[in-house]
Amino acid sequence: MHGTAPASFGQWLKQRRKAFDLTQEDLAERIGCSDVTIRKIEAGVRRPSKQVAELLVEYLKIPTDEQQAFINFARTGSLGGPALSLAQGSESAEAAVRGPAQPVPNNLPSLATALIGREEEIASATGLVRQEGVRLLTLTGPPGIGKTSLGIDLATGLMDYFSDGVFLVRLAPVTDPELVLPTIAQTLGVTEVVNQPLGAGLHQFLHGKRALLVLDNFEQVLGAAPVLAEIISACPTVKIIATSRAALNIRGEQQFSVRPLTLPDMKQRLSANAVAGYSSVALFVARAQAVDPDFTLADDNTEAVVAICTRLDGLPLAIELAAARINLLSPTEIQARLDNRLGLLVGGPRDLPPRHRMLRDAIEWSYDLLDASEQALFRRLGVFVGGFTLSSVEGVCNSEGKLPMEVLEGLGSLLSKSLLQRRREHQGVAGSDARFSMLETLREYALERLTTSGEEDVMRRAHAEYFLALAEAGDVQLRGSEQTEWLERLEMEHGNFRAAMSWALAQGEVELGLRLAGELGWFWELHGHYTEGRERLASALMLYPPRSAHEGRTAVAARALNSAGRLAYDQGDIRNGRILLDEALSIATELDDKWLMLLILHNLGNVAAAEGNEPLARTYYEESLVAAREFGDPWGLAWALMGMGYICINNGDYEKARIYFEESLQVRRGMRDRWGIARSFTELGAVARLQGDYDKARALYEESLAIHEELGHKGWVSNSMYSLGHVALHLGEYTKAEEQF
Repeated sequence: MHGTAPASFGQWLKQRRKAFDLTQEDLAERIGCSDVTIRKIEAGVRRPSKQVAELLVEYLKIPTDEQQAFINFARTGSLGGPALSLAQGSESAEAAVRGPAQPVPNNLPSLATALIGREEEIASATGLVRQEGVRLLTLTGPPGIGKTSLGIDLATGLMDYFSDGVFLVRLAPVTDPELVLPTIAQTLGVTEVVNQPLGAGLHQFLHGKRALLVLDNFEQVLGAAPVLAEIISACPTVKIIATSRAALNIRGEQQFSVRPLTLPDMKQRLSANAVAGYSSVALFVARAQAVDPDFTLADDNTEAVVAICTRLDGLPLAIELAAARINLLSPTEIQARLDNRLGLLVGGPRDLPPRHRMLRDAIEWSYDLLDASEQALFRRLGVFVGGFTLSSVEGVCNSEGKLPMEVLEGLGSLLSKSLLQRRREHQGVAGSDARFSMLETLREYALERLTTSGEEDVMRRAHAEYFLALAEAGDVQLRGSEQTEWLERLEMEHGNFRAAMSWALAQGEVELGLRLAGELGWFWELHGHYTEGRERLASALMLYPPRSAHEGRTAVAARALNSAGRLAYDQGDIRNGRILLDEALSIATELDDKWLMLLILHNLGNVAAAEGNEPLARTYYEESLVAAREFGDPWGLAWALMGMGYICINNGDYEKARIYFEESLQVRRGMRDRWGIARSFTELGAVARLQGDYDKARALYEESLAIHEELGHKGWVSNSMYSLGHVALHLGEYTKAEEQF
């Protein structure tokens, strides 16, 4: 080390920190640990973990050729190896204070078009979010005012301020306030944990993080406002931006009214140069040029453009809808048609506020300009929630082959007229098709038109049957080699599954709703939707014919009961899990449904083991194994073999357990079931660890970890790290064990 070497790493760190003019609290915040940890490291009481040392490398701008020496010095206290320098340039110090060079974690989509005319609002709202006392900023305003675009643009500009992430939570597909907390958790990758409320797990995940949540379309779940109050109370470094037509009225909220775009004064002389700077006019011109690149604002069309923007009250969505027609109509023709339409309607429904009426009228005007086939497709798209693909539109909107146009042609036409959006955040997702959606305001109008057309029941049924078929296909695919792609696909369609189930149960189509819920059971389990899955299954089972009656004892009921029982077990509700699974087994036995029986028997074995009844657990697992071999089902066989392995482990017969687990692994490899393979590695790792072969255990756990990381199964990533921690503990590698725990 150049110059006088410090006596310890702690002294070195203290000097380096002061060179950057950082307090212990500042440094702790930047690397995501407590200031107590920094104090202990500098005092020589504690050495940094490898993870902390690597973060210090980044934040303190250690030169590349000195990084390994720095980590060795931090972890061992040894100065061996390449020299370290304490020299600090002002440029590197400033870079460290600014924070990390790596991208801030986020899921923000790129806006399809640039935001126009919102510079002052962005600057003002940014200042509010940065204020210490503002924990929740609610962007309020009527539909079509641009709250979502403003919120995304605002959050994008704040990413450097929130080092732990900026996350968009889309609530447009959600109408039940009870689903807001699970939707936030799902967006952040927080899964439910046995015997811990989801809210507590979310608060624990967010506590200490400098993060920003953007909750879009909150007006339809205002009953969930207390959820946000709890988050900002429990997590003092987290802030929230909400977009809503109405204020949330909770403590810590700062309202921000999103205004219409600026308009020229119609009474003054209007020239192209004079009005070009008004944001409403600039938006019209930009969107018109996107359709017709040759369009320009000139003195001969300025008056008509200004009249259009004024007639539409400066509402961005309404202006975009009008500008999208510039390839067919001149500004003067658009003005004449708008004046005629809006004049005849006299402002729309009397019970709506003026700007709501104006937007609705503009949407109606745009709808009336569609031809009959385009109108049919537009209103039928209203049944989708959370977006749709070309194949789903073909399967629902043209299920009987009576749509008077090609679906692809129709989607392209509606997209060009600004009535649809391309969902860009799903680009690059493996196996996913191009995805589209409607703004919620447009979807509401489409549903109105669908109802008045008399087509709603037919479309709702087609929608429910299409997504039932998708869930059935997904349940099969989740057990094989395409599990990752199908998990993504089913998650993207979760809003549609919810809508289909809700419609089916509300219309008395209980069997359809119950079938759909039963098929989604494995998906809900793998993606951690335990509470929602249990609630939806319970609602459907409650409406199903009495299960003591003959007509209610069907395979559909048994599958749903099995899914409900397994989800109850996953949440530690062993008693109810047993009740549900016992009934499922009774029905499956009556029906002589071998496949269902072997699955239910395995799940009952898990329940019995959790109850401490090992003899009963063994009986269930053995019966499941016999049934699986007779039936020839590899997926059920793999699980049955796992169950037998658990019994052997509990009895200390590790060698026999290894044989069962290895056979289970072989079966899963034959199916190319990646998640199952990872589970088998985990169990074989446990056997090796219990036999004292820690090197083998570590190798198996690391293979399991790699697969779970690849699949994005965070709960099982955690499980693998925990297992690796035990291996390190047994080997006396306490620092490594601490890191992994």
